[in-house]
Amino acid sequence: MFERAKKGYKPPKPERQRIHFSLTLDLLQSLETFCETNQYKRNELIECILEEFLNKYGIDKKKK
Repeated sequence: MFERAKKGYKPPKPERQRIHFSLTLDLLQSLETFCETNQYKRNELIECILEEFLNKYGIDKKKK
């Protein structure tokens, strides 16, 4: 599902947008462990998750 976040995969450069969020220390450590165990790049995985969330629940640019 999140193959582009796997280590070694180089996706095309996406359109850059800014979003800020924070994670608790416990959640961040759990995410680090998950990424190491499953060979994901943390930042890419977070981008994939956020992109999927925004595509599902975000505001459609065409409606503005």
